[in-house]
Amino acid sequence: MISKKTAKAINTQINREYYSAFLYLAMANDAMAKGFKGAANWFGIQYKEEQEHALKFAHYLQEQGAKVELAAIAAPKTEWKDLLEMFRAALDHEKKVTAWIGEIADLAVSE
Repeated sequence: MISKKTAKAINTQINREYYSAFLYLAMANDAMAKGFKGAANWFGIQYKEEQEHALKFAHYLQEQGAKVELAAIAAPKTEWKDLLEMFRAALDHEKKVTAWIGEIADLAVSE
């Protein structure tokens, strides 16, 4: 069993993972609209991966007897100037996600 505080943090991360999926889907759509089929495919793969991450966190909560609580997901940006801007935004976002997961790990260790 995990604490309510850790369960809340993981629920927040689940929603962040779904936002990440939507962000990558938006990037895939924009890349395709700009004619970058390879990049669109890559962003599409990232979209699916982020959904898998959310499900893994959700399954973990369920295994621990905690409730999964989904929240509204904000709409991501839908257009970027070019591929470089898209990939820079993706990198910046991944750095944030990594930091958030690190915070959850630190919380779990402290508890």
